[in-house]
Amino acid sequence: MRVWLVLVLVLCSAPCVQAVLPAGELWREQLLNFRVGWGAAATGGAGGTLCTVSTLNDSGAGSLRSCLLQTGPQWIIFSVSGTINLTSRLTAVGSSGHHDKTIDGRGQTITVSSSTDAFLLSNIHNWIIHDITITNVFGFPLRAIGGSFNIWWDHLTITGVAGTGNNLVSVAVGSKGGENSNASTNVTISWSHFHSQGDGSGMILNGSDPADTEMVDSSVTLHHNWYDHTAIRHPKTRFARNHSFNNYFDHTNSAIQSSMHARILSENDIYEGQNLPPLSPCPSCYPRMQCTASFGNGGEPAYADNCHTTGQWSVVGDETYEEVNPGTIFNPALEYAYTPATADAALRAAIIDGTTGAGAVPNPYGTMTATAAPTHLRVLR
Repeated sequence: MRVWLVLVLVLCSAPCVQAVLPAGELWREQLLNFRVGWGAAATGGAGGTLCTVSTLNDSGAGSLRSCLLQTGPQWIIFSVSGTINLTSRLTAVGSSGHHDKTIDGRGQTITVSSSTDAFLLSNIHNWIIHDITITNVFGFPLRAIGGSFNIWWDHLTITGVAGTGNNLVSVAVGSKGGENSNASTNVTISWSHFHSQGDGSGMILNGSDPADTEMVDSSVTLHHNWYDHTAIRHPKTRFARNHSFNNYFDHTNSAIQSSMHARILSENDIYEGQNLPPLSPCPSCYPRMQCTASFGNGGEPAYADNCHTTGQWSVVGDETYEEVNPGTIFNPALEYAYTPATADAALRAAIIDGTTGAGAVPNPYGTMTATAAPTHLRVLR
């Protein structure tokens, strides 16, 4: 008896491994089979416990805030539908152990609204946010700063507040409130719908300041996103690497903007409705791909950026793509597996016909095989 007691004490003196998801919910982890890009190493709450959001309250038992601020891997699901009105942003901090989370909105209709930022990840790794709407945010709906890495934001619908000039998604260093000054990296943003932005509002900001030289270590993949009549910065990038493929720039004021040694590859993207004149007679106009340092912050230093566009479809034709040092651009195929579709009417239809954004079921991931998954919750196409 004493021997067995000692054995049990020894085994539990170290942190015990958390239980996996219940058998009836294991189908959810098949979502991980469809990660693509630099964020593909994100595991979220896989192997962890199930945390169910049962209230739309900002905080307290059963709230989203309560689930995501627990330590250890958590796969977060919802048993209610509706809007969560945040009274303060949801902040996950690495030093507090808030790593390894999946927020999985499948099966419910979840909207997060905030009078400030919505989600702030600081020095966090292994985070997945899937199938929710973020709206009416006076700030940043999503921010990853302070050395965060392995992040996948997928099937989100994100709308802003018209006329606020806000950036929708920010991947940046930690100099503005993060736990350290390292660049956040290994991020994928996919199959998401961005819309209803006012003039001057930004979409995706990868490196928020000309002084953020650490962003040279940042890599972000953007694929199959629908930029629906949004304004600028799809993305706006300083120093970092962006691989943009199979995105639909739908009557945006401008498309991709690069400066400060950024490295951007636009591959098989669709551009429609910008109707921009050639760059030479209109220096202040933005081309489909702008690869200069002249935009923003009163004029940035004229560094040699690196931009390349290939396989694009200009729906209207005769559009402007500014390339600089295209031969120096990275080859993403050497770093991860992906298969870009041809940029054509079929791809545009696939993006806008119910497959992007929150609640996009069926969506483009193929049939889940677990019989325990209710049919209306499976990932189908």
